[in-house]
Amino acid sequence: MKKIIFLILFVCTQAQSQITFKHVATYTDVEFREIRRGRFPVECIINNPLINNNPDLILIVTPDYGISGPYFTGEYSVYFFENRWRINSPDGEIPENTKFNILAMPRSDRAFVHTSRATANNYTIIDHPILNNNPEAKLLITKASFRNTEKVGIAYSPLINKWTIFNLDFSLFGIDSYNVVIMDGIFTATATTTSGSWFAINHPTTNNGRNNLVFTTPIYQGDATNINPTGVWYTGNKWNIFNQNRAVMPVNAKYMFSSFNSSGYVNRDNEVHVYLDDINEILCPNTVTRGDREFNGNGPRIQTNVTLQIRNNREIWAIINFTATETVSDFSTTNAIFERRVFISPNNRRIAQIMTPTTTNINFVSLSGGMQIIGAVGDSSNTVTITEPMNFIRSMNIVGDTGGDDISNDNDCNDDTRIENIRFFPIKVRFAN
Repeated sequence: MKKIIFLILFVCTQAQSQITFKHVATYTDVEFREIRRGRFPVECIINNPLINNNPDLILIVTPDYGISGPYFTGEYSVYFFENRWRINSPDGEIPENTKFNILAMPRSDRAFVHTSRATANNYTIIDHPILNNNPEAKLLITKASFRNTEKVGIAYSPLINKWTIFNLDFSLFGIDSYNVVIMDGIFTATATTTSGSWFAINHPTTNNGRNNLVFTTPIYQGDATNINPTGVWYTGNKWNIFNQNRAVMPVNAKYMFSSFNSSGYVNRDNEVHVYLDDINEILCPNTVTRGDREFNGNGPRIQTNVTLQIRNNREIWAIINFTATETVSDFSTTNAIFERRVFISPNNRRIAQIMTPTTTNINFVSLSGGMQIIGAVGDSSNTVTITEPMNFIRSMNIVGDTGGDDISNDNDCNDDTRIENIRFFPIKVRFAN
């Protein structure tokens, strides 16, 4: 994708010059048109001036459910390319409004990249002087390899007195990179009490901290290890670690976590793109408002206005005002207004606003339909496709002049001035909270 809107929540400069903020994967109308229906990109760009043009940072990332999601079930890693940091999900997609807590630190002996080698083991050893012989060390990790789909955690090995990064599915390690941060203010949380797919961290640094930015890393715990994709979620004045796929959280699953205070988060989860239903029926006017029913190859001039309206709080309707006018005397004219419902809100959610422009105007002079010999010439040779790439209309097929009478006088529109179909781009709406 070309651009991702970001939201800066909090910046702090301490001894280690860490930067923390929330990144929200949102898409412009133009960008969303490039997304196949029902699918999302596998990558988002963190376009943030605090970290742009700086490849010498170590990023730690944790998904944050926010108020209303969405669930993000893919594995992910971070990497730097073309002056921007990016989050990549090679085995999944990054839905609109997926939120990530970002911690960025300059490289140092406490913030570094660990590169693993291909081995016959399911772990890689972090041989580091601050971590060696230090089972009480506290660290966070994030994958930094572009196509790494492994589920990883950390574990201290008393046999070698070193910390390791562990493939939680016991697969063998390949050549991959991992961002590692060691710092004060990292604690452990254990799922001694679970509630379905989640458990509460219940710690003074996170309790009552609705706007905190929380980061987590799983710890290998044998049979109690959680191998599901996780995120963090605030509810009931506590931060929780939850399974994105809604699988049951294992009792005694264990995590490293850290929490940073931040300013208030403005919720925009309710601003999303939706797909409108294309209009595939033929729409033709049958009222003569001037002249006769024949254009005689003189145009007509087609003027079409399409407006989107919210109705009944939960529906979007397209109002199509269609006019065709002969370009010479006697200026035969027809006009009709068609109204079609093109969207029903899911789960009965109330639509507060259409954020995309809501009106499109189309104005052109039709080519001559020629003489009708067999069949309706206007069905093929005089269909004009109108594309409005900067608005909500993807295309319209319109027939102006035809081989016979042009303004319909019956219910058969096959050889008359008409709109054959309207296809829409996705639009962005704001649902009421």
